[in-house]
Amino acid sequence: MKSVSAQETRPRVVLQALAMGPERNGTRAVLTGLIEAFPHGWPDAVVTVIHRRGVEVPSVPEVTLCPVALPRSAAARVVWERARLRGVLRRLAPDLVIWPHESVPRGLPGACLVIAQNVVYHCGAAGPVESGALRARVRSRIQFGHYRRQMPRAYRRADAVVAVSRHAAELLAARSGLDCAKTSLAPLGADSWPVRTKRPPAEGRRSLLMVGTLAPYKRLELAIDAVARLADAGEDYELVLAGGAWPGYGSDIDELGRRRLGDRWRWLGPVLDELPELYANSHALLALSSCESFGLPSLEAMRAGLPVLATPEPWTTELLSPAAVFAEPDAESVADAVRSLAPTGEWERRSQAGLTLAAGFTWRRMAEGIASASRPLLAESAH
Repeated sequence: MKSVSAQETRPRVVLQALAMGPERNGTRAVLTGLIEAFPHGWPDAVVTVIHRRGVEVPSVPEVTLCPVALPRSAAARVVWERARLRGVLRRLAPDLVIWPHESVPRGLPGACLVIAQNVVYHCGAAGPVESGALRARVRSRIQFGHYRRQMPRAYRRADAVVAVSRHAAELLAARSGLDCAKTSLAPLGADSWPVRTKRPPAEGRRSLLMVGTLAPYKRLELAIDAVARLADAGEDYELVLAGGAWPGYGSDIDELGRRRLGDRWRWLGPVLDELPELYANSHALLALSSCESFGLPSLEAMRAGLPVLATPEPWTTELLSPAAVFAEPDAESVADAVRSLAPTGEWERRSQAGLTLAAGFTWRRMAEGIASASRPLLAESAH
């Protein structure tokens, strides 16, 4: 009788990581976290990662990398995914393909698991860019139209779905046809960075940090108003932003911040690798966004011991309670919440509460959640 090797009996899993580009952004953080966690969270799987040639991808001994050459333009990449990617996947002969976004072509080999996380395309507060250059506005409208059409199709084509939060699952079920019967939860991890907790200096200017892509639904104007109120009252705070910007929006908000706050305004751009230092040296993280599927920077900040100040939204109340300080979305309430963290005792109490809460959010836990959701599909295909 011919023997069967251990590897032949293990499920062949392909992670489609073509969205990982050279930019140091949230997409890179999520895909990096998953790639590094799979050997520990799903040790019985044989994992291959399809990625763009020339883009840095974590080298993990138990994970095989499959680089492919992609066209430069976004439109050409969409066409390539639909015309050529199936051929790449067929050569790999996966039992399961993990799709980390909601634009899934037809005819994928093996079962398909989709990670549901793009609620921004269905939030009332978000929409295509309305100002700035014509090219940016057209591109934004095309992007929103594309995903609003593709997301229901992706959920229908998926054999299983994992949502990164309960709020994301409920919103996408209501507005994008997500089938809750084949959906489970697999929250993102917050342990990408080494913990560098330290209390910022009690004297001098204190930094209020916002992390993520600059977009209208992030309520940056609210943050600017709150810091301006603090400054008018003689309280020494600055607003620090870390992240890229939606086309057509970054220059407008940067101009507003410089005009209203002067040297109390700092926009650093995408600085993913510098986040541990920013978390360690800031006074608080502001999580004011009206629309998020998860809000990864908030949990990362808590894991670094940085208190989080949030507005009450479905995503914040699900993920950040009871550790965060909550404030209504008006400038005076946000300014008062910042003041509440001035006493050393309250700052340290919120810091400890955040550390406790964030400890449960790990990339290994997410990988285990994906593995758990996939096993029934793999068992079914085996029969």
